[in-house]
Amino acid sequence: MATKAIRASYLWTVDEMVAAQNHHLRGQSQKVRWLRFVALSSMIFVLFMLLFRQGIFNWGIAALVGLAYLGVVVNELMRHPKVVERSARRLFAKHADQNKRVTFVIDETAVSITTEDVGESRTLWDDVQKVHETDDGFLLYLNKQLFLWIPRKAIQPQSDVERLRQIIANRGLDNR
Repeated sequence: MATKAIRASYLWTVDEMVAAQNHHLRGQSQKVRWLRFVALSSMIFVLFMLLFRQGIFNWGIAALVGLAYLGVVVNELMRHPKVVERSARRLFAKHADQNKRVTFVIDETAVSITTEDVGESRTLWDDVQKVHETDDGFLLYLNKQLFLWIPRKAIQPQSDVERLRQIIANRGLDNR
């Protein structure tokens, strides 16, 4: 017996886009940051060892150390919430769906999305690679960079949040 579909509806605003982007970057970056830190530390250690090889300072190696460090700093700055927000605001201004009502209808087989005056689509659960639940909502990943954002406040009634968690768990996508 099929159960009643879960509905989520909200206004797609720049604030929703910023929230989704920040959750996406925060969720994906924990492992990546540690890997980058270990790799950078190892690289800087090796480069510093080479820097004073045979007691002679080497400007070429010093430049490599500086470039490696600069690359990591720039990468971290690009992930700062203020930079993400400014970038999202610029990107949002180009979207056809800005300030439109987005409605999700979620059941055991698929997630259907309708955007007011723009169109509709249907994504099968088999096409969802992973789900990340945050305090504010759910990120449904179609690949490493493309995701659907379903804010928790958009799911009405709120008791359907638990039903959504159950569908996610039944699909083997549980990833809080």
